[in-house]
Amino acid sequence: RDAQESRGLGDVYKRQDFSILHFQNNILNQKIQNNRMNTIGSYVFIDTSVFQEEGFFKPSGKVSKLFNLAENGKLNILMPEITRQEWLKHYKQNAKLPCKEFKRKAELLGDTSKIRDAINIIDSIDSEALIEESLSEHIKKSRVNVIGYDYCRDVESVFEKYFKQEKPFGAKGKDKEFPDAFVLTSLEAFAKDKHIRHIIILSKDADMNEYESKVFTPYNAADFLDKINIEIAETSEKEKRDVEILNQ
Repeated sequence: RDAQESRGLGDVYKRQDFSILHFQNNILNQKIQNNRMNTIGSYVFIDTSVFQEEGFFKPSGKVSKLFNLAENGKLNILMPEITRQEWLKHYKQNAKLPCKEFKRKAELLGDTSKIRDAINIIDSIDSEALIEESLSEHIKKSRVNVIGYDYCRDVESVFEKYFKQEKPFGAKGKDKEFPDAFVLTSLEAFAKDKHIRHIIILSKDADMNEYESKVFTPYNAADFLDKINIEIAETSEKEKRDVEILNQ
């Protein structure tokens, strides 16, 4: 009996060892795939979590740099309509100009011609419209592919993942994760429709990064920018050498 129990425990430990080894191999294979993948011309999805953490379109932020690369034709940004609406919501919350506060404090300075002129200027500013125009201009300049709601068609798959507690749903299956699930399935549907083999996922959300898909490759935004900038520099050097050879 003891020998039988020992064999049973041995099988459990073996299965555990295999599971750990399988997990480690998946991580290693992902790193190898990331290193081999060419990033120039790749399709990229930027999650709202990155947009917020990088200071929206602050010039020194990574999102601004990614949009500049897209504008110069170095990569293709994919943005589901759900994500666009999320960006706009957080953009308005954080970038809205404090016009009412300015007017309230300006009144403390008294009624002078300069104060009246300043208040008239503030009254003419439509802060929300400016924010909407800003986002639209960035999207247009960088030729962002906005993916419509019609690609959110795999409802059955989303609810299956929800009830099975599969990623991007966490163990508690929070309702807020439904938009992420539809974002990811719409990206998969778009990739299938447009014959896109790989999409880089830039997100700070662990559940989103752990979503299982043959199409997605999760990447750290800083690492991705480093990699694509190195590739651009190497390509430029090669083109320079080719030109020199032709001119010899």
